[in-house]
Amino acid sequence: GDLLKQRGFDKIGIELQNAKQKVAAAYWNNLTEEKKEFWKQESLKDFERRKKEWKAEQALARKKATKNAQNSSNTEVKGGMSFQDADAEGVSAMEHRIQHLTQAL
Repeated sequence: GDLLKQRGFDKIGIELQNAKQKVAAAYWNNLTEEKKEFWKQESLKDFERRKKEWKAEQALARKKATKNAQNSSNTEVKGGMSFQDADAEGVSAMEHRIQHLTQAL
């Protein structure tokens, strides 16, 4: 609830999100172990794909930052991602998986 409020969801949006999560949880609980394993593997594949994309983006950003630093001695090079950005990426991935699961309903 609080995280959704921070992300700009209104009361109706939060209630809708909570309802979606309840439906997804009920659906998940009714799946066979075989189907649960399938979705777990799909989720892991999705996570690994996103991780590779993120690493490629970070490598490109570091390369660009290094090039910019070489061009300007006053440029400060910052590597990595802030905790908030990483958290947002994780939340986004989780929301994507939930949407995928609820669409399968």
